[in-house]
Amino acid sequence: MCKKTLFGENLKKYRKENNISRSRIARKTGISHRTLENIEYGISEPRYSDAKDIALYLGVPLSELCGYDVSEVEKFKSIPDFIRYYMRKCDFTNRERLSVKIGLSKPAISNFIREKSEPKLNNIVTLLEVFGCINY
Repeated sequence: MCKKTLFGENLKKYRKENNISRSRIARKTGISHRTLENIEYGISEPRYSDAKDIALYLGVPLSELCGYDVSEVEKFKSIPDFIRYYMRKCDFTNRERLSVKIGLSKPAISNFIREKSEPKLNNIVTLLEVFGCINY
């Protein structure tokens, strides 16, 4: 099962503390106001790239906003490279075994690897946990 991050809650807190409107973030990042609202209310998790864009605009480390250290992903050129590397390293020889472990379908993982769809931030956090990159 994919972990829920603290991104929305932390985004709202940081935004209010710094008197930044959702509309301003929407204009600067290209993410819709409605999407930002849904993220803040915990209705949805942001796509990984949107979370990075928001963190960059706010000047806050992504790890700080989501509540988990996601810096390991940034060491790779792309998300598919990250997933492929750790699938080999952690001996996930097939996508089915990984899909069972993280609670996502095999096609979803395949789509992430083929860049046909983009993982949400909570998918990345769950992958980091399964791959042993997050220590509690």
